[in-house]
Amino acid sequence: MRERETTWEERATWDVCPVCAAPDGEWCSSAVGAQLGLRVDGRRMQDGEGAHLARLRRAPVRVRMVPA
Repeated sequence: MRERETTWEERATWDVCPVCAAPDGEWCSSAVGAQLGLRVDGRRMQDGEGAHLARLRRAPVRVRMVPA
């Protein structure tokens, strides 16, 4: 079986977010949870620009590819 690393987008939208309850495949809400970083221009992150750490920690780094 072949394996591959998941992309940033896959990890950031994996499963339901335990912090903001964003559904699988959707981006996290930037209005919920602690804001740990800022953009280069000093503004807060917007929806679709990041993910909560709890969601990233639960997402797999590698996935096994199986025939369909």
